[in-house]
Amino acid sequence: MVSSSLLSLAFIISPVFAVGPAVPPQPEDRIPPKVDPTRLENFPWTNPFSSASKLGQFDATCDSTRTFSAAEFQLHDLRQPEPTGLKPYSEALKGLFYGRGYPGGWEGMDNHGYERNMLKMEYDEVPAKVKDWIQEQESAKGPGQGLYAVLDKPLSRADDKDDEDESGQKVVIFAPGAIYENLPLWVAENSNCEESLSDLSTYTATPSEGAVVGWTTEHIAPSRTQGRRDIKFTVKAQVLGPKAKEETDDESTETAKSTDESQRSNQAAEKVQESQVPRQEANEPVKDNVKDEL
Repeated sequence: MVSSSLLSLAFIISPVFAVGPAVPPQPEDRIPPKVDPTRLENFPWTNPFSSASKLGQFDATCDSTRTFSAAEFQLHDLRQPEPTGLKPYSEALKGLFYGRGYPGGWEGMDNHGYERNMLKMEYDEVPAKVKDWIQEQESAKGPGQGLYAVLDKPLSRADDKDDEDESGQKVVIFAPGAIYENLPLWVAENSNCEESLSDLSTYTATPSEGAVVGWTTEHIAPSRTQGRRDIKFTVKAQVLGPKAKEETDDESTETAKSTDESQRSNQAAEKVQESQVPRQEANEPVKDNVKDEL
């Protein structure tokens, strides 16, 4: 018989997004030890704004940045009630996520096992273009199917069941790595380049002319020891264009030399014009003193 410790180890190192423990529920102090985070091997996205990027070869013709509010949880929070846990959604999440590949945490990192992160957002705070993408992927069974779990909030006595399907009565739960799959859509609306950012066919991990690149530029872990789960994260995307030509040192010297020669030529022309101006001569009329004779 396989021991629970071996099952725990298999769960921790597995790349599969196994929501819920692979062993019977344990007290918080018996959760298996944390494993050092590693980057997902199949994570295709890289930070285009890092110093190692080729972004400097291009100019941004447009960029857009937005900051969002969310709550960040770990897998072992599934057993905890709200607001520090996801217990009302645990069964639904197991059905949606169990057995599929983990999309990754922030920047494609995998904290493994019980330390894996999940985000919860109010569905009505998700940009409309992201909602449309989620619905399209689900209905068409596209590659993004199952990345985002849109779930009804648990109903309280004061809730009206007639409003159950309204956006304000739903939440969306997802791994941070899911954001990178449709990142430009998070910042497209009301930007100066909405059409370009809405076209995911130009979204790429490799900067190039005409491409759209993006990244999550800021996110801070919640104060879990203080019972906090709330966070903010910032998303940035750019449309890239050709690099503006910069003058070389030789070109700058040649331009300065040409300017000096032009100035000297203008000064010489002004002197010639001054020398050709005729001098005015004072020609006073002579009056004859003539006596009138009787």
